[in-house]
Amino acid sequence: MQDFFREQAIGKPKRDRTRAMLLDGIVAVCARRGLDSATVQEVTRHSGLAQGTFYNHFVDREALIVEAAKAILVGVHLKIGQRVRGMPAGIHRMVVAIDSTISEAVVLPDHGKLLSETIGRYPAITDEVRPALRADMRAGRRSGQMHVRASRLLDEQIGALIGLAIRLRLSGNTKGAINRSTC
Repeated sequence: MQDFFREQAIGKPKRDRTRAMLLDGIVAVCARRGLDSATVQEVTRHSGLAQGTFYNHFVDREALIVEAAKAILVGVHLKIGQRVRGMPAGIHRMVVAIDSTISEAVVLPDHGKLLSETIGRYPAITDEVRPALRADMRAGRRSGQMHVRASRLLDEQIGALIGLAIRLRLSGNTKGAINRSTC
């Protein structure tokens, strides 16, 4: 969906609408060219904005990338929250969350591509979902279903595995089985 963030910004102040245009721009450019090839110039051209406008909203390209990926992940996290509502913390809820993250990322392939290239690469992206992941890991340990302690390293390993699973699903070479293997 090319205007995902713009649609969310309808009726909001101009500053929010402009930021939304840049967020949609980075998603589109990354989907087309890849994360490392996306430039500020290309994002602003795609968004129909002047390059100077970009710097009124973001310090650099990485700040835009992180904000876009965080916004996508927060949206996915909200959907997961609905799916796990009422489910006790623990390994089962963690599996549902991981499976849902991979599945949701494939629903909007451009968003999935950005997530797959940024999760694990920019740790700040997962900061907002980390508390839920950690709570599930602690509950899994208490119940005896998990035997590892929550740690930043484990968080990043899980993120990297989810990113890889999303890339594999988006490649079209796998089906839902990759979700089960990842979980």
